[in-house]
Amino acid sequence: MSKKNNDEINRKKILLLSIIVIAFIISIIFIVLTINKNNNKEEFKIEGIEVTKNKDIIKDTKVDILDITNQILYNRNKESIFSGIINNNTEKDLYVKELYIIFKNKQDDQKVLIVKDTTIKNNDKLPFEVSFDTNELNTTKIDYEIIK
Repeated sequence: MSKKNNDEINRKKILLLSIIVIAFIISIIFIVLTINKNNNKEEFKIEGIEVTKNKDIIKDTKVDILDITNQILYNRNKESIFSGIINNNTEKDLYVKELYIIFKNKQDDQKVLIVKDTTIKNNDKLPFEVSFDTNELNTTKIDYEIIK
């Protein structure tokens, strides 16, 4: 092989490698921009479901000695649904006569009974779900009230 052919082959290899590197860099930039665009949305939307991003509503909460976790508030098919898990992380069973959720917004407050006459065993979890015919995504704060 002549030196001229080797130089041409080397140039083609360098050109091909350069094209691959540029395509890789463009792909990475596209992925990063797509991820950032999705993270900046005000609400998540999945098949007609709107989820609140109000961190004050969905944060883990302590009510007396109970922990309330995995809270989510979302709209689906013109109704609002709030759910979570009540955790008894103590060493003893706990009798709850009544446990209420109080949804607070600018117009009015709604008090909803979620547990009545229930014993939550030690280290046990009790899931709950409450639904409304109204849009509750405007809720600004959620409080709990327990009666033992």
